[in-house]
Amino acid sequence: MGIITNALSIIGGVLLGTILKGKLSNKLCVICGISVIILSAVGFLENIFLVTSQSLSNDSLIILILALIIGYLFGEALKLEDKINSLSKGNNDKTPVFISTSLFFIVGGLEISGPILLALNGDNSMLYLKSLVDFPFAIIFGSLYGFKALLSAFPTALIQVSLFLLAKLCGDLIPTTCLKQLCALGYIILLFSGYNLLVDEKHKIKNTNMLPAFFLILIYNVTVKLVEIL
Repeated sequence: MGIITNALSIIGGVLLGTILKGKLSNKLCVICGISVIILSAVGFLENIFLVTSQSLSNDSLIILILALIIGYLFGEALKLEDKINSLSKGNNDKTPVFISTSLFFIVGGLEISGPILLALNGDNSMLYLKSLVDFPFAIIFGSLYGFKALLSAFPTALIQVSLFLLAKLCGDLIPTTCLKQLCALGYIILLFSGYNLLVDEKHKIKNTNMLPAFFLILIYNVTVKLVEIL
């Protein structure tokens, strides 16, 4: 249901943006940025800290920080964000609209952690959050590009379905703690997305380069699980 909701939020946002074309204020991006930061901070704390007897305890923070640092270094070395931005712009800005808009919705922490959480826990919460975050941006794309931006809903949903099926197949190797780490990482990347909406180009953080951290967390947890089984 979460995957369908996300696709519908993009379609609905684009349609609304097409209707409101030329009537949107730049303040919408600021409002989106602040909202995303608040939601991300709350989500991160819920997933990385365990509240017991009025104290905070956590076993995953060090793993998360190490994965984030090493993953970011990998992303920087690969120039991941620069390559994605180059792909979305294409040559002479003639790249089809659906590629540019699809990349925006596809490249993010919730796009990865949402389907995995749904597959292993039956939890749609992160996909619902992604729908909430994507909706205002879909409105903006609709106002800029019109109905062409509708196509971005399909590759977004396709990748989510693929990740869902992959997680179903490998579910026995992914422990609950791994899910919380993936969710927390998704919120961190989302938080920086909100931050980037509030600052100029010079001060933006290349949070797309953090995406390799997801794979490092998965590799670590699967390795630990295999060692335990053997």
